[in-house]
Amino acid sequence: MLAVHFTIWFFSLKFVSVAVTTTIVDATPIFLAILGIILAFIGGTLLTFSKNESYITNNNPLLGILLATIGAITVSIYLVIGKKILKDSPLWPYFGLLTYSHD
Repeated sequence: MLAVHFTIWFFSLKFVSVAVTTTIVDATPIFLAILGIILAFIGGTLLTFSKNESYITNNNPLLGILLATIGAITVSIYLVIGKKILKDSPLWPYFGLLTYSHD
């Protein structure tokens, strides 16, 4: 795949500037995130609707998926807020609060 990447990327230089191709190729993390999201949802869906009943603990697996998705979204918001707090605040009080809350 790396050989295909470089071959296609070098051919793209015949049509657009290095700045354009580099900017687009540097979008790799975006495509990785999209791929990861797609694979995670496919995997979760396959587990939910599989014939193996050990994955299903109740008769409403879609509600479980919805609640797990809301949990993922809320922890993402928590991480974004935490990053903002760490950026705008001194580091030691933040870790002090974390250490104190775990005792």
